[in-house]
Amino acid sequence: VRSICETNNSAWQGPVNFTTEPTPCPDPSDISVSDLTNTSAMVSWTAPENAPEAYRYVVQAEGTGIPADGDGEVTTETNVLVEDLDEGVTYEAYVKSVCDLNESEWIGPETFTTLGVNDFNKAEFTYYPNPVKDILTIKYSKNISNVTVFNLTGQKVVSNTYF
Repeated sequence: VRSICETNNSAWQGPVNFTTEPTPCPDPSDISVSDLTNTSAMVSWTAPENAPEAYRYVVQAEGTGIPADGDGEVTTETNVLVEDLDEGVTYEAYVKSVCDLNESEWIGPETFTTLGVNDFNKAEFTYYPNPVKDILTIKYSKNISNVTVFNLTGQKVVSNTYF
């Protein structure tokens, strides 16, 4: 190293050892989960402005905690269909960007529960009338926390949550 001035230059000094840090890898954002079934879910996120080479994602049982570096599956897409999940289980999803020299921090968790019925006794469940005109009566031996009714073509007719 030396300084260059108008009239003279300094003597060379050094050598000096230094290390440059790689540019930080930008975080993805806005993790969301959709298209839930008994055993699968679509996990999506928003790419950062400067898109990385790839993404790493992890879907694990709720409460497992932040994944370790190197955990998860790698994809170049911003949405993945995660399959082979267990029915009626709550999961958490994490995502990070993968750049040339480094990776971003994990973002998440985004929690979701796969569809499923735990401890449901069909003999203790009744509904009437069928077909329904205006009022549907639903009864079960335990408290019902939410009800969603679909018609024969798959359209949601009503959805209510009870506390």
